[in-house]
Amino acid sequence: KNSTRYNGLVHCLRSLSHAEWRAVYCGWQISVGAVTVHRGVQLGSFDTLRSLNPYARDCGVLGAASTFCTAQVSSLLSIACSYPFDTLRRHIQMQGYRSDRSELARAAEHAVRIVRADGGVGLFAGLQVAAARSVAAAGVLVLYDRCQLWLRLREERGSPKLRFF
Repeated sequence: KNSTRYNGLVHCLRSLSHAEWRAVYCGWQISVGAVTVHRGVQLGSFDTLRSLNPYARDCGVLGAASTFCTAQVSSLLSIACSYPFDTLRRHIQMQGYRSDRSELARAAEHAVRIVRADGGVGLFAGLQVAAARSVAAAGVLVLYDRCQLWLRLREERGSPKLRFF
């Protein structure tokens, strides 16, 4: 016998919309905070560390490798800063929508409960998996930086501008 609660995504969304449509957006406020912290720390630290990188303008392998190290450090730092928000978001989503309390009050309640049960380390449970995924984020930053460097050097050398139309 099938013991699942929903028969598929459409059935799940239809059931939630009939019961309480706000359940679909459960954890949204915490997600916005997490993304803001994550991108702010990631891009801000990458720009700061890149300005300190002596090989940033090197077009060879050394420049790409040093930029990758810079990007990886900034990605790991941003994940470490935003991961507690992700933990709280997952807890709120598992609990579902409740109209008796605001989402932020529930997030604070969950944070206190996690810290009491597991200590501050409990907010970072699963950080290793997120850190392993940061390699892709670092790769995107390196690709962006290398393209930006290539375009800047092309402009300095007097090459014709790229035209799209």
